[in-house]
Amino acid sequence: MKRTSLLLLLSVLVLYAQGQEVQFKERFIRQGNGYYDGREGTVHLDMPMNLEVFSPDYKTFAVRSSLPKTVTIIMVFDRFNGVVSSEKLPLIKAIGSGETKWLFWLKPVTTAAPDYNYNLYHYEGHANPIIKDFSYSLPFGKGLSVNVESAEYSPYSMYYDKQDQFFGLNFSIPEREIIHAARGGKVTLIEDGYDKGDKHNRITIEHRDGTIANYIGFKKNTIRVSIGEEILMGAPLAEAQGPSDDGIQLLFTVSYLKVEPKNDKSPAEWGSLVYYKPEFQTEEGKGLLENGNEYTCVRNPKLITQDMTKKERKRYLKSEN
Repeated sequence: MKRTSLLLLLSVLVLYAQGQEVQFKERFIRQGNGYYDGREGTVHLDMPMNLEVFSPDYKTFAVRSSLPKTVTIIMVFDRFNGVVSSEKLPLIKAIGSGETKWLFWLKPVTTAAPDYNYNLYHYEGHANPIIKDFSYSLPFGKGLSVNVESAEYSPYSMYYDKQDQFFGLNFSIPEREIIHAARGGKVTLIEDGYDKGDKHNRITIEHRDGTIANYIGFKKNTIRVSIGEEILMGAPLAEAQGPSDDGIQLLFTVSYLKVEPKNDKSPAEWGSLVYYKPEFQTEEGKGLLENGNEYTCVRNPKLITQDMTKKERKRYLKSEN
């Protein structure tokens, strides 16, 4: 099975009103390829067992994923003659865990036989998400007041290299206080094995809109969630570790994947990670948290059900009564 793994090293820093685009160290995988054969229709090659592209009628493209987390596929055509696509190409589409999704269909535009071939790549994560206005809850218990500082740099991170390429918040949560989810989502990563020191334990939660929250700095062996679990805002995650040598108590970040295929760049330069600055609902009001200020946690059904469907909201409110 043919694979090519490339390391992404993006050095361009772009500032956004709500986030920063940073160097992105992540595998970018040539996942497979395919072409049109006059006798067999579309032929798909080198597909792994956990990510399959198929054409049920030779003109319709679909993908089936058995990967444990959301991935974004990028399908790039080298030749594309005699047909038009129902979707903009190159195709960029997020595929959820265990999901089978229709991608696009092709329509002939000449009497000549179609002539096309493609390469398929994927990133881990939901690329180019549509981020809606959403209020986060402070990641600790209701009524607790803590100080917050802008985390400009920490030696523990796989997502950035320089101090000016990172945004995070460091909460001064007392040791053994419970860390709570600032937003609901699916638990996709747990690192639990470090005592306080140079490295820190981490929980990653993927939100419905494709953004990712990292909770870094909790006490070893106090995890209260599991990978793949769907949790609500306010769910208990683990116990806080208290101050560490590098100053981290609870480091909280929100980020998302950005992908822009360009002909003048190699595939290894298509992706970047954008750090997002979330707004929080606190007892003091709603907005961005200011460095050095103290905030008090509030959490209520209206806040918890923000990104639920009507059916989910109704079920949740009924369960709370």
